[in-house]
Amino acid sequence: MKTRGSHRQDRVATMIQQILAQALTTRLKDPRIGFVTVTGVTVTRDLSVATVRVSIMGDEQERAEALAGLEHASGYLRSLVARIDKPAGPTSHDIVAALRRVLGVRRVGHTGTLDPFASGLLVILIGRATRLAQFLVGLTKRYRGVLRLGTTTDSGDPTGTVTGTSDAWQDLTADDVQQAMTGFLGPQRQRPPALSAKKVGGQRAYRIARRGENADIPLQDVEIFSLTLTDMHGANVVFDTLVSSGTYVRSLARDLGDALGCGAHLSELRRTAVGPFTIDHALAVDAASTEQVRPPREAVAHLQAVTVGTDERESVRHGRAIVTPAGVSGPVALVDGEELVAVAEADGNRLQPRVVLAE
Repeated sequence: MKTRGSHRQDRVATMIQQILAQALTTRLKDPRIGFVTVTGVTVTRDLSVATVRVSIMGDEQERAEALAGLEHASGYLRSLVARIDKPAGPTSHDIVAALRRVLGVRRVGHTGTLDPFASGLLVILIGRATRLAQFLVGLTKRYRGVLRLGTTTDSGDPTGTVTGTSDAWQDLTADDVQQAMTGFLGPQRQRPPALSAKKVGGQRAYRIARRGENADIPLQDVEIFSLTLTDMHGANVVFDTLVSSGTYVRSLARDLGDALGCGAHLSELRRTAVGPFTIDHALAVDAASTEQVRPPREAVAHLQAVTVGTDERESVRHGRAIVTPAGVSGPVALVDGEELVAVAEADGNRLQPRVVLAE
């Protein structure tokens, strides 16, 4: 009779075999591994080590080339990206912890927190790909939300305590609301919510607020690229917005309520995109599978790509700079076929590796 732990080992082993088989057949464009078949995977009880068995067809030289191809691909196989559709309720950290359990890996991180009451897209980095987070933190975010007019809360969302009510919203039309929304477009200085994780004097703002003290939270620079009313029924205003990284949609709802003269809070929020990543095809955390796992190159698809040759790859792999091609600036993705070798920063006529994934 199998124990719960052995079932987990079998599930992780099966998932690893599926991921490797899919990578070998569809994602790794190396002709040297065309005749490699994954025949089995075994995982230790603590899930720390997986042993992969493969079958390689061909003569001695072809087998040696296939082994070299597998070694070349090893960095890819230890660096992955996933898109998760977070439900309302759990924290972003809860989702990361659940994925560690489901996927049987330890190095898992996300690229932008969602409040517990919010749902939607979390871009998850797995393994060595967690080192790419620094290149995703500044991406724009798109949300679909519901503004509840006439009621304010101390948190700016439905989890907080009601701090005020007003019937003034009953005189508002959809045109009134859209006109007010238009006034929030563009760069601006925004005050984060009192119940936020922003630090004030080394303390989290929400801790200060919960002691009954006023936290003097500094204004921050944000930008609202679009803000559109899509539906209005009663006191509920459904909207879509595209904002810069660091923008608090709770604060936007609060400020919009003030501008309308009735107060408001954000009753629902769903993130639908992070930069080039969209909620399309993102799956629930408990349904994590190979459909969600993507090569690390996808995480930096928004960066300019530069293809490196064999000699350049070796230099980059050891952290050495290479010559900058004409027309290249800023951080760039250094690629070898479908593999992300590194992310480098242009420094004059040199590309200096900042994060190296190839082994």
